[in-house]
Amino acid sequence: MNITVYLGALEGKDPALKRAVRELGTWIGESGNALVYGGSRSGLMGEIAESVLQAGGEVTGVEPQFFIEAELQHEGLTSLIITKDMSERKAKMIELGDAFIAFPGGTGTLEEIAEVMSMVSLKQLDAPCILYNLNGYYNNLQALLRHMIEMGLSTKERQEGICFAEDLAVRRAEGDAHRDAFYHMNRERVLFFDLELTGVYDHDEIISISIVNAKGEVVMDTYVHPVHNKRWKRTEKIHGITPAMVADAPTLDQLTPQIKEIFAGADNLIAYGVSTDYSHIKYIYQTEAERQELFRKTRCCANEFVRYQHEHHPDLSHAALTDAMECLGIAWDGIPHSSIADTIACMKVWEALFPHYYDC
Repeated sequence: MNITVYLGALEGKDPALKRAVRELGTWIGESGNALVYGGSRSGLMGEIAESVLQAGGEVTGVEPQFFIEAELQHEGLTSLIITKDMSERKAKMIELGDAFIAFPGGTGTLEEIAEVMSMVSLKQLDAPCILYNLNGYYNNLQALLRHMIEMGLSTKERQEGICFAEDLAVRRAEGDAHRDAFYHMNRERVLFFDLELTGVYDHDEIISISIVNAKGEVVMDTYVHPVHNKRWKRTEKIHGITPAMVADAPTLDQLTPQIKEIFAGADNLIAYGVSTDYSHIKYIYQTEAERQELFRKTRCCANEFVRYQHEHHPDLSHAALTDAMECLGIAWDGIPHSSIADTIACMKVWEALFPHYYDC
């Protein structure tokens, strides 16, 4: 697993910072994980790189060109990626990361973790986002996030997945337990699903839903009659679903009890692109607690393919479902962009990437 760590190029005044950085770096190296960081040799950034390398781990630095010209890079890294600017650097560090940790740092650290927090809140990133609250460093930020909720400018659901840790050892133990559960799924309680929509915005509606179990058996495959949207010419060109095709289909409200019953029987719900599908299917649930439970069970196949792609095919730049199928040499069953074909394709990609995910 690649752990992206955001931290400063200064050491700070608290000696506890350097000790904590070394502790984390040693654990990353000894546990077989890898570090992704900003690439500098100085301050806390240099400390974490050295501690990972000394523990036998791999370190990838991501450094913008103007820092290279100033000769600020660490010369002993496993790999060094040079970007044209800071924006490209941030995007690359997010692309490479499977988990994200922010140590106490300055404005640069704050900017970097803020982008991760935003992506997590928008369900565009399904990964741990942890702010190391050493000696209360991030107390004020934590209070600000709570204040956003109190003012109605954010919600607990949006902030789910943003964690403040007083002790990273606790978070590491929680993360290990989460990964153990993630990598040992009960086949009988795994479902794959896909939606086709009138569009990607909040006001758009589901017009097709398919659910398949891990054996490849179709659990649900139906058109859905939209209540508000009458035409969707742009997306119709993609999935081919016309208003006439869904005219006599059941509404989402009519299907909701059945969908809830199906989902209740699963521990893991896998979709290729989670952010759009989750943001629409979540509305079948009325309470925030139910929606949080749905999000907890949902897995993003696209994220897993991107990680595989980075390791095995770094020359490939696209990660759509059609790209994954082609890259892995998997044949389609049906027409791409129909919900049933995409659901089965997602299942095949998942099992091709991780045949060891199932206990039984």
